[in-house]
Amino acid sequence: MPDDIVKTIQNMTRQTFKYPDKPKKEDSLDSEGNVDKDLYEMEIFSWKEDWKVVRSKETKYLENEANAWALIWNQCSHELRTKLEGTSGFTASKSNNDVVSLLGMIRAYCCQFDALNDQYVAIVGAMKNLLYFFQKPPDKLGLSRGFSCDG
Repeated sequence: MPDDIVKTIQNMTRQTFKYPDKPKKEDSLDSEGNVDKDLYEMEIFSWKEDWKVVRSKETKYLENEANAWALIWNQCSHELRTKLEGTSGFTASKSNNDVVSLLGMIRAYCCQFDALNDQYVAIVGAMKNLLYFFQKPPDKLGLSRGFSCDG
């Protein structure tokens, strides 16, 4: 079931779960057109089992989504967290553990897609940031000083 979260992140759409419809007595007729009680009871039993499976998948998905949200949030820098907390929709994303909206807000901030930029200018700016992203040369001790985006 963790693959549901992977698919959610890859497709940037939250998983939806469709519960099976309850069977109707009218659909459980014998050859003479009468309600077959045994057939109906079996369909009800099958429906209940299918419903339990879907509910179990949904519960596990929500648990995994909460874990994914926390994992992504903990990987954010303090500056990014501060910016995200001021973003509209953050409170709803946090309360629902909506990993798709969190990733969308991170992408919008990191690529600088905001209301003040034209979409094409923002795309070119994001590509420029990507091209100028490099690892700094090592210091005198031969240790890397991290990454920079000096563009």
